[in-house]
Amino acid sequence: MLRSQPYQKVVPLLAIMACCQYGNSQHLQFYRVTTEYAATESVKEKYSVLRSNPKVKHGQYTLYTDKGQLLEKGDYSDNLKGGIWEEYYTSGQLKSRGNYVHGVKVGQWDHYFGDGRLYEKFDLDKKRALYLDENIKNYVHDADSLDVIPTHPKGFFELDALLNKYVQYPEAAEKMGITGTAKATFVVSANGQVSKIKASEECDREEQMGFASEFTRAIKLLSKEKWTPGQRDGKKVAVKITLTFEFKLS
Repeated sequence: MLRSQPYQKVVPLLAIMACCQYGNSQHLQFYRVTTEYAATESVKEKYSVLRSNPKVKHGQYTLYTDKGQLLEKGDYSDNLKGGIWEEYYTSGQLKSRGNYVHGVKVGQWDHYFGDGRLYEKFDLDKKRALYLDENIKNYVHDADSLDVIPTHPKGFFELDALLNKYVQYPEAAEKMGITGTAKATFVVSANGQVSKIKASEECDREEQMGFASEFTRAIKLLSKEKWTPGQRDGKKVAVKITLTFEFKLS
C-alpha cells in the first residue's frame, strides 16, 4: 500500500558552509547543513570539491542526519554522480542501491522495505521489474499469469516515492483534519498507455473530500510517459492495476 508522508511544507535550503584544507590535498572538504532532504530534521552533507572550482563536487559524498545517521553515500566526478550509490532509511536500514553513469541512474537498482525485505529489483535500461515482492505484485491483476509485469518506467518503488511527492493534500480535508484512503484502478494497454482510471475514497465523512480526485490527478501526471506493458505468452497485453494511497496528517 502506498502511503503519504506526514504533510509538511518544504523548508527552503539552508546553505551554511564551512571548509577546511588538508595538507596538499587536491580537494577541499565542505560541510553543509540543509533541510532539503527531510522537512522534519536537519541533515548534513560532507563532500570534496575541486580546488580549482569549489562549486564542483568531486570524490566521495555522504549525507547524514545531524545525529550522525547515514542517509546516502556515493561518489561525484566533475559534479556528476557516478558508480555505486546507496540510500538509507533514517533507521539505518539500506533503502536503495544502484549505479550512476554521468549523473544518470542506469542498470539494475535494488530497493528495500524499511524492515530490510527486498521490495524490487528494477532494470532501468530495459524498464522492467526483475523481481517484485509478492505484496507489491498484488497491485497487478492476474500477475502470476504474466511473463512480464507492467511497470512504471522507473519501477513501482520510484512510483511510490513520486506519488508521495506529487499528491497534494486536499485543502478542505487538511483544514478539517480529515484523513482517508483513495483507491484507483486503471488499465495499462498493450502499447503502455494508461487509461480507464477509476478512483474511490474512504474517510469518516459522508461527502467526498477530494482524495479520489487528487489521487487520479497524480496518477495521470506520472503516466504521461508510457509504462512497460505486460506480456503473456510472448505477446503484449492490456493489464489492470489497482493502487491505494493513504492520506495522513502529522
